[in-house]
Amino acid sequence: MLFKDNLGFGFMRLPKNNKGIDEEEVNKMVDYAINNGFTHFDTSIAYHSGNSEKVLKKAVVDRYPREEYQILDKLPLFYISKKSDVNDYFNQALENLGVDYFDYYMYHDLNTNDYKKSEKLDIFNFLNSMKDEGVIEHLGFSMHGGPRLLDKILTEHPEMEFVLLQLNYEDWNSSSVHSRLNHEVAVKHDIPIIVMEPLRGGSLVNVSPEIEGMFKSYNPDLSVASWGIRFAKSLPNVEMVLSGMSNLNQMIDNVSYMKNFKPLNNKELEIIGESLKIKDDYNMIECTYCGYCLESCPNYIPINQFFKLYNNQLILGLLPANIQEYHELSETFNPAKNCHKCGECQQHCPQNLEVIENLKKVSEVFD
Repeated sequence: MLFKDNLGFGFMRLPKNNKGIDEEEVNKMVDYAINNGFTHFDTSIAYHSGNSEKVLKKAVVDRYPREEYQILDKLPLFYISKKSDVNDYFNQALENLGVDYFDYYMYHDLNTNDYKKSEKLDIFNFLNSMKDEGVIEHLGFSMHGGPRLLDKILTEHPEMEFVLLQLNYEDWNSSSVHSRLNHEVAVKHDIPIIVMEPLRGGSLVNVSPEIEGMFKSYNPDLSVASWGIRFAKSLPNVEMVLSGMSNLNQMIDNVSYMKNFKPLNNKELEIIGESLKIKDDYNMIECTYCGYCLESCPNYIPINQFFKLYNNQLILGLLPANIQEYHELSETFNPAKNCHKCGECQQHCPQNLEVIENLKKVSEVFD
């Protein structure tokens, strides 16, 4: 096994307070994870406006011996335009983290264009040389593309040791995310898999009362979140699931069923199938709320938060609290109706959403 843990702490959706990231809460979460034997921490300079790595340094690197944890980090290909950028971002990550090597390092979101860029800028040779020098222990990549690209990368670069894929039960048969098809390609190449978005940014937790009732009637002791995370870990070749936990309670919950992990049984898979039939009726915006669209929006529209509010009202109805939150966000940033249809957001969406059309839906409900 390339990864000794079946659960990793993703530093992408960290807890926040009125000052920014709630570092005290992060410390508690890290302590709980390590005390329970979970020592893998995933980050990127692209998370939390460049602060994720720095918070990881404070919470983990500055507080624990180096041999007691493993760091997963990524090269942000979407920020790179010239060869010197590669070395700059690589060394910046080491500096942000305060370490002299990466346990696991990845090409971040290796899509078709960035794959060509990696070859043109000789990034593959650079990272392979960093591995030869011991600055990288294990080299892999993350991707949101399709099975043909995944097969091409794994065929042309057998030095890749693992792949990070978006695998969850809602996206399993998706024609845009390709979870099942990508998983089949990875299994064909017999490469270890780690999983991102097992809960689809929380959309597989914030379910309707009917779906929650189905899960709880089968096993009242398991959380709704457990169904998504256990689904991902039950898949062949999946060694570790990354969970973007946002508070200590979520950490405690995740650890409770991953410490003595039990794969899903056939009955549980049937229940998930029934829940998807119900969920399809809501016609929700299939957003994972990752926030990649925000950095590209010239109008500073809080797109992911608006999509979450829209989906919440589909499930629970148009609650006064949701209306109030929408108008507060609109006053701080910009309302959905102020979208200029430039399309920058759609170019940065890993889920390939029609963001502009979906903002129209939001505006029709809230503006």
